[in-house]
Amino acid sequence: MARLSPEYKQDMDNVDSINRKLQFLSIDDYDLDKNYEYDANLPLEENIMRKFILKKKGRDLKDDKEYDLAIEHQLSLLDNSYFVNDYYPYRHLTIKYELKKQYGKMTDIIKRFFKSNIYAHHRHVDWFLYKLIFLEQSNYITNDEIESLVTYYDSHGALNKPKEHDPIFIADRIFQRKNGDVKLDDQYHYEKQEEKYALKEKGSYLERYGLYDDAIEFYTEIVNKNSNGAIEGYKRLAYIYEMLGEYDKELEIIQRFYQKKYKSVGKYTKDEFEKRTRNLNRALGTSYTIEDFIHGDINQNNNNAKKNDSYSNLSNDEKLFKFAEMYEKGLLTREEFEMKKKELL
Repeated sequence: MARLSPEYKQDMDNVDSINRKLQFLSIDDYDLDKNYEYDANLPLEENIMRKFILKKKGRDLKDDKEYDLAIEHQLSLLDNSYFVNDYYPYRHLTIKYELKKQYGKMTDIIKRFFKSNIYAHHRHVDWFLYKLIFLEQSNYITNDEIESLVTYYDSHGALNKPKEHDPIFIADRIFQRKNGDVKLDDQYHYEKQEEKYALKEKGSYLERYGLYDDAIEFYTEIVNKNSNGAIEGYKRLAYIYEMLGEYDKELEIIQRFYQKKYKSVGKYTKDEFEKRTRNLNRALGTSYTIEDFIHGDINQNNNNAKKNDSYSNLSNDEKLFKFAEMYEKGLLTREEFEMKKKELL
């Protein structure tokens, strides 16, 4: 772990003390249908539990696909004293309006967030911004309006980080473990996780809009810095190079992954790259093994390598067939495949 600032250390000590007290509280003792409000006369851990109950109610309604009731609940949280400085209900209203294709309401709630004076980690600010860019393409908002909202946030909400946990911690730091215990995450690990999510969401945005050169530059910088999210950078670079038919570059990034990261990742990531290696061998007509990548010096100009047409030279039908193959191999999710399909048809 990196050397922590005194503020992070103090927060960790505080969170440890709170979690020791939270373990004696049970969500079964709280009413899911009650609209709790902050009560300064209660112990901190009681207020944390009450805020989690409000969070849980919205999550349960969404899981049950009761979207109208979930929206009604999240709307009530906008004026709830627990969420006065919390972006949480704005984000979840945006998600539900998008699910229901209520794009006018989706636009309005994002505008309301940017004007709310509420601070949010840049991951969430970017997430709202990406949604606005999507809405701008459908004429629900103009580019000038978006710029104005961002400017307002930069001079208002962005300056309110000191209020982030007023009156208590933001909802995203309160979670439930598999054994049912409610816990509070410390600020350091919360921010580290948010940074990782932020990288993933920015990369997804660049790929979604076909900005592959920008995406490659973005992921390459992450990999070169070996920063938080580097594993995701390797995965996405390999995916993009395969999609573009640039197999020599995919070969490079896979070899680099095996030499620098393979021994430190979990089984799921290892399985994913082993699958990529098999697919790359089929594409190039080669027979590279994991040991070759880890210990050997891969010849980039292997005489058995097949020449493949570049992505830009393929017809739309050929591209669609290529994406369908990748989907069948498990290299594209259904959502990614449908998105690519929509772009081409």
